[in-house]
Amino acid sequence: MSAKTGIRALYRRALNTTAAACLLIGAAASQANAEKQQVNITAWAEYFPREVLDSFEAETGISVVYDYFDSLEQLETKMLAGATNYDVVLPSALVANRLMQVGALAELDQEKLPNRGNLDPKIMEFLSRHDEDNRHGVPYLWGTTGVIYNPALIAERMENAPVDSLDMFFDPDVVSKFADCGVAIIDSPEEIMAIALNYLGLDPFTSDKADFDKAYEMLAEVWPHVRHFKTASIINDLARGDLCLALGWSGDAGLAYARALEAGNGVEIAYSIPQEGTEVFFDFMSVPDDAPHPENAHAFINYMMKPDVIASVTNLYYYPNGNQASLEFVAPEIRSDPNVYPGPELMSKLFPNLPRDQKSLRLLNRAWTRFKTGR
Repeated sequence: MSAKTGIRALYRRALNTTAAACLLIGAAASQANAEKQQVNITAWAEYFPREVLDSFEAETGISVVYDYFDSLEQLETKMLAGATNYDVVLPSALVANRLMQVGALAELDQEKLPNRGNLDPKIMEFLSRHDEDNRHGVPYLWGTTGVIYNPALIAERMENAPVDSLDMFFDPDVVSKFADCGVAIIDSPEEIMAIALNYLGLDPFTSDKADFDKAYEMLAEVWPHVRHFKTASIINDLARGDLCLALGWSGDAGLAYARALEAGNGVEIAYSIPQEGTEVFFDFMSVPDDAPHPENAHAFINYMMKPDVIASVTNLYYYPNGNQASLEFVAPEIRSDPNVYPGPELMSKLFPNLPRDQKSLRLLNRAWTRFKTGR
């Protein structure tokens, strides 16, 4: 038994009897035949526009069954257990790396992805740090983690606030000024700890306990001023004006802006990439090693690499995509926004979230739990 097979076996349920196994295999074969024109996808909720899924179905005759996950941890647990019945999954590049290590993701058939030539070589270089030779997946959307804020509420409390800096969160004298109008931080331990370490001038992927202690000490000072860590609530809270400041994802800033505009409530939302540098993240279209409809999975991924299709997603969600050929179809105000598509100087300050060893993860999670709980 290979190491990969052995690791995954720990997560799989064994069938109790040979008879049960035969029945399940027969049922699965029958179901696969009945659903051969189906592709089963799992991603964040509302992460693929309905009109895009409809156009894929109309063009290919393949029906889309869309499931969603609430957290990457939930997706990773399902994938490790196996037999998910998913054909296309969208982990982050970091989670995808871990899934590759245990053989949970299949290598893509490049001949079935003729639109792959549209992808941005620079983005593919970033992704190659997680997926050597870019064999297991392609980028969907990507973005940065930075300063989401309500300009009016911030200006009321601090003239010339450093909205392009992580001082907004990590300097107690600054963040304390906004506690009354609401400050939130996404509940993403590896991501936020890496950003905090980088802010301190330390290696974001350190394994040194002293470095994690320094990051915790800094975070502990700002904890009293943070209202919540409810990632899923941040968009609507900002759009309603219930928060004035959040350390969160760039696309969420765009969605909060759009929802406030739709509500007509006068709330304005802005976003800045921190000048100190921050994490860049990628959502990774990939295929489970046991996907029931791998042909349909490749058809879907190839469709999403059509320049006009992926551009329509960017125009709706305000997340940049990894498709260089799509830029001519991206709305000019989005394409020219350096906080959506950073220029070379800002890009040089971004770093992907790389895999950590178990020792580092334990130190990181311990520091994060202490920070989040205020202990």
